[in-house]
Amino acid sequence: MEVNPNEGFDYLVGMIVVEGNKEECHSFWADTREQEDQIFQQFLAVVCRFQDCLVYCYGSYERAFLKRMRKRAENKKLVDRLLKSLVNILSVIYA
Repeated sequence: MEVNPNEGFDYLVGMIVVEGNKEECHSFWADTREQEDQIFQQFLAVVCRFQDCLVYCYGSYERAFLKRMRKRAENKKLVDRLLKSLVNILSVIYA
């Protein structure tokens, strides 16, 4: 996830989905603050295809982003499931 600190919104959500030997790359881009909800919904649409998954991130920003977006999400249960599946790689490495 990438944020525009001057404008105060996340403009990029990127992910790599690995399933068996198959790898998919996704990137969802917002040009304006108003499009932030749209890219979040696009991200959720990909994630919801997988019932049981782990979501790896590299720090605490992603969890903060998901919690912030949960307040505006239509499907809060999906976001809750995503939050439970989040694994912060840095906390594992530097435990």
